[in-house]
Amino acid sequence: NSMLIANLMGGLAAILVYESLAVAPLRPLAVLAVLAACVYFAGRFSDGNPYAGSALTTALILVGGSIGVFADEAETEMLTRLWQIGFALAYILSAFVIVDRWLPERDDPARET
Repeated sequence: NSMLIANLMGGLAAILVYESLAVAPLRPLAVLAVLAACVYFAGRFSDGNPYAGSALTTALILVGGSIGVFADEAETEMLTRLWQIGFALAYILSAFVIVDRWLPERDDPARET
């Protein structure tokens, strides 16, 4: 749940940076937009937001991946990333349910002291 929230926050920031670069593809604007995102998430991180670090990483990865020559737009990459994280979460949860069903936790008599 927290991974999805952090990736959504970072994805929205990446979309803003990407769209600003689509309007005016200038290198100084790219540097300023990425710097603004870094400063924003650094401020949220220092305020104690637990999602800010992962959101910044997501934003940087998505912006870097979307400005390539044959890259998709930031929106497409964000949705793909969220889908992959959701699928991984569902896979891990179902694996834990199956393992817990087949190998239930047993009481250990040696631990009772």
